[in-house]
Amino acid sequence: MLQLCAYNGLPQLVSLDSKKRTKFITENRNFVRHDSLAALMCDNVLAALVTICRDEKLLSRKQSIIYVRINGSSTMKRALTLLKKANHVSLVQLNTVIFAYKPILERLQSIKEIPLTEDILLWSTSKTLQPSSLLKSNGVMQIVTALQQDPQQDLQQLLRLGKSVTLDASQADCLVATLSQSASLVQGPPD
Repeated sequence: MLQLCAYNGLPQLVSLDSKKRTKFITENRNFVRHDSLAALMCDNVLAALVTICRDEKLLSRKQSIIYVRINGSSTMKRALTLLKKANHVSLVQLNTVIFAYKPILERLQSIKEIPLTEDILLWSTSKTLQPSSLLKSNGVMQIVTALQQDPQQDLQQLLRLGKSVTLDASQADCLVATLSQSASLVQGPPD
């Protein structure tokens, strides 16, 4: 666990008095959302992917305090080294629609650690992404193959969903990349 203190206050809260800060934090659960993924940045360099631990009392202070959880001793060491030298530190909460997709959300909730250090923190243009270990699963391979053959098919039976779901070509490509590669960058709002 790492404690971060916003000595100048958080921009959304800095102009509010104590009662209004508390009210804002209580009413806006997605503001520094508990258990959300965030990027800890030091001088615009990614130091670590962290999980936010939201404490409303600490968050509502004039100098807000946010606790973050860092998985892995090597990631913690890297983050502490960069933090020690940094002139500017920021915490960027990561929001993505893919986390709202029920089967993926359920799988993510069962994972205790996401080992992306090699693919994200230590990646360079000379490295190629490794295939996802998910491809070893017959079910995942079946989904990937089906979407490659017909990107606009109804996914209800394939994914055992309660209702009909059809993706457009870019959404299907995105899902195939996400299931096929060890890491994928998904940009833009859903269509």
